[in-house]
Amino acid sequence: LGASFADWFGVSRARGGLALGPGPVCLVLGALILALVVYLARTKLDVPLESQSLEPRPRLDVHAGGAKNSSAIPSGSRNETPEP
Repeated sequence: LGASFADWFGVSRARGGLALGPGPVCLVLGALILALVVYLARTKLDVPLESQSLEPRPRLDVHAGGAKNSSAIPSGSRNETPEP
């Protein structure tokens, strides 16, 4: 879609464009892309909050003695055998 708009801005009026030329179109679109990258780098609006992180949270197993952190390992997959 972006290339279609760039072509429309750049090609001659005889071909249905705006006849701005490929050089100015390239410079303007490059400047817009650079401005967007700088804006996002400074504001960090594209970085998710900690609460929206994709990393799994540790699971809490509740035992008689209270909550215990099980490091997000399902209870059926860890070694439940007590040590001697």
